[in-house]
Order: sequence, then structure tokens, then C-alpha cells
Amino acid sequence: MATKEDYIYLAGLIDGEGCIYGHTLKRDKYEIIVARLSVKMVDKEIIDWIYKTFGGFVYKKRDDREKQYHTLWSWEVSKAEYLIPFLENIIPYLKLKKYRAKLLLDLKKRVLKTKKLYLKKIEEDDRKHREKILKALRNENQRLQRIEVDLSGDSS
Repeated sequence: MATKEDYIYLAGLIDGEGCIYGHTLKRDKYEIIVARLSVKMVDKEIIDWIYKTFGGFVYKKRDDREKQYHTLWSWEVSKAEYLIPFLENIIPYLKLKKYRAKLLLDLKKRVLKTKKLYLKKIEEDDRKHREKILKALRNENQRLQRIEVDLSGDSS
């Protein structure tokens, strides 16, 4: 069980080493939104602690045979059922990435509420709102002009 101090510590790591992002994944006959939170670093001990404390998934990002690089480890969480309570607990402690986390939270609540990932199967207004969130996340991650998104909608 994560403590308040665990969330505070991880919020600092997310602000410094974390990534909150989303994009559309297009295949032959469908288009879905992929959105997640990740922390990447070479210190596997910290990644293992995050995984043991908060769940999620751990990935090895570089091959150990590439001697000129350190192995990069990634902790990620993307499933709405896990990400929503995690974000609700960590948002109060985030500084730099608080708005991105709120965008991701809104997006994941919409996914959980509708149980629909495929863009063709959701209502037009909801699809446009999700696309606006993705654009806002891209702008935040690229340090472009902030796009304000109404996060008080009916997703909660």
C-alpha cells in the first residue's frame, strides 16, 4: 500500500523523469487512442520500487549489448482502471506536469465511462473532446502554447 510520502516522492520523479502522453493508433479498419504515464531511467532499483509500490508494467528499453548506452528501464501504467485512482492520488503533489495529469485523467475517465476505445464507436462530441485532449497533451509535451480543455465535463 502506497503512503502519502510514496506519492510525493513519485510525483517528483514524474515531474523530472516522467512522460504523460497520448496519440491515436491507426490500423486498417480502426483508430484508437493510446495514452499512458511513464517514468524512464537507468536506475532499475527505483523502477523496481515504483512497480512494487504502485503496480503497472516495467520494460527494458535498450539492449545490454549496446556498450555505449546504459540500459534504460521504463515503468508505465495505461489501463484506465489502474490509472484513474493513481492519478487522483498523485495530482495534488505534481508541479510541472499537473495539467497533463489532469488531461490524462479526464481522457481515461471518458474511456472507462463509455467502455469504448475505438474512435468510430463514440459520440461525435466525445470524440472531438478526446482529440482536443490529445492535442493539448502534444502541445504541453512540446512546450507549445497551452490549450485549455474544459475538464469539468460529464466524464466524472
